[in-house]
Amino acid sequence: MDMNSASEAQFGAHTFGETVKAAGAGRPSVSTLSLLVEQAVLSEQVGLDFFGVGEHHGPGFEVSQPDLILAAIAGRTDRIRLGTAVGVLSVQEPLFMYERFATLDVLSGGRADLAVGPGAFADIFEMLGVDYAHRVPLYERRLDELLELVESHTSVGSTSPRPVIPRAVSDPMTLRVASSGTEGTMTRAAERGLPVMVAVREGDPRRFAHAARNYFDHFRRHPHRQAEVTLHVSGFIGDSLDSARRLAWPYVREVMSTLGARRGWDPLTKAQFDEATTLGGPMLIGPPELVAEKIVRSMRALGATRFALKYGIGSMPHELLTANITRLGTQVVPMVKASLREPARSG
Repeated sequence: MDMNSASEAQFGAHTFGETVKAAGAGRPSVSTLSLLVEQAVLSEQVGLDFFGVGEHHGPGFEVSQPDLILAAIAGRTDRIRLGTAVGVLSVQEPLFMYERFATLDVLSGGRADLAVGPGAFADIFEMLGVDYAHRVPLYERRLDELLELVESHTSVGSTSPRPVIPRAVSDPMTLRVASSGTEGTMTRAAERGLPVMVAVREGDPRRFAHAARNYFDHFRRHPHRQAEVTLHVSGFIGDSLDSARRLAWPYVREVMSTLGARRGWDPLTKAQFDEATTLGGPMLIGPPELVAEKIVRSMRALGATRFALKYGIGSMPHELLTANITRLGTQVVPMVKASLREPARSG
């Protein structure tokens, strides 16, 4: 990454809207959603560039309609970009999704970002009676329809094209696709000329470097569009490695024993957790200096110009979430930007 790319790098916070129980705040959904808005406002105050909200439809999560939460955030913020992290396109009508986010784009003054994926959790498919195994073909077809809407602002029905109302302020509105980092998903994004968001769950993020190079190579067929890689990584920033591990481990263990069991993940031991928080591990858990170094290594390896910290882990309380956001914006991001301006070291 050169100095020009470093100056253009953007940093943000992502949340899945995990249920947070706050004392005296009423029902968990009320407290979680109201506090989430405050976390977004804080993200803007500490200088972050974007804020993303995930879509989930099962236990442990309170956000099923990200656009409604983002609209509430838009009314409390002025600058920060607002998007999904990510929307489940496989079970949604592309026209309705475009209309909702075009509305958000208008209300926010052109700050809406839409990121979509096929859906990783089976809950919504079971609720709708849709075969989970069919999610990828459904997603691929609907992604083409959504891309057409974003680019043309028209809907092609059974008779003739019709303008979609409202029309997004941004022309075109930003559309990104989620990827697990596989070459297939990243190549398909490049073939469509779309930015990609890579979610890192296990292993050294640098293992996706080859897939990222293929993405940029395939993107060359779209000379009038901008290739872009966003890294999405879960983490918690503490005062020291020991304190960050101590504070984060109960919530990581909670996620792996509940959500992980639903998704068929192997149990995580404390020793494996500690290993995952080392320099080559996937979890960004540690002091600002270590977290910044890991971000720089990963962004350089993948050519990423955007980085998102998934700042919540399980039912982590609001006080820890706000501390995480604050450290990201005031300590980690300045370190990362300074490092990206320097020549890359070999090794």
